[in-house]
Amino acid sequence: MKRAFTLMELMVVMIAISIIMTLTLPALVKSRNKIYQTICINNLKSIGYGKVMYSDNNNGMSMPASFGETDDGYVNHFINYMISRLDIREQTFKCPSMTPEQMFDPDGHDPQTGNIYTEASYIMNIIKQGNWAGADITGKATAHGWGYDSVTPIPLGKVTRPSEKFHVMDVIADIANTHSGINYFSRTDHGMVNSPPTGASRWVGVHHGQGYNSLFGDGHVSHMKFSQDNDWAVNR
Repeated sequence: MKRAFTLMELMVVMIAISIIMTLTLPALVKSRNKIYQTICINNLKSIGYGKVMYSDNNNGMSMPASFGETDDGYVNHFINYMISRLDIREQTFKCPSMTPEQMFDPDGHDPQTGNIYTEASYIMNIIKQGNWAGADITGKATAHGWGYDSVTPIPLGKVTRPSEKFHVMDVIADIANTHSGINYFSRTDHGMVNSPPTGASRWVGVHHGQGYNSLFGDGHVSHMKFSQDNDWAVNR
């Protein structure tokens, strides 16, 4: 006859498994988060390629955050435009570290393709001229992000040091606000706000190792924890 395990032996095995799980779980979580961050970085690079394609086909103009009253106005948000016009897959616009509740509806859809997209994680820096209260930059009255407003793009020739200027970043949605982009400097977080945000504000959020991922004007993507005022003003 085979001898059965005693209660004491079973307890020893269970304790050993518990210790192993305790030791390995933090490493597994860290590895998972690193994978999520890498996917998010690749998503932003794909968004950067799409924006280059748009500029190449539109006389060097930056892509607007919202297509407003243009012929493509029904798609509204630039994310919907990229999905329906540039054939970038929908999953590209979801940061895997965020839950569906943390994502936002970019609003609008394309009736020609039937595309209706409701979960997105990326937002554009379109801080308007004059909306720089609290920013320590020169010429605040005429400084701007990647658009004079959400529907009026800028010529890429207006951008100074594109490798240093925030363009698109992953963001936790605030459903109390519109989803066209970051319109006010006070609604950026410099990488130091709580997540998710509260009130009628749009914040960048902190979701990748106490930071966020950002696409810059030259197409590279960096993991950010802090930023400077001038990083957001593309013509300064």
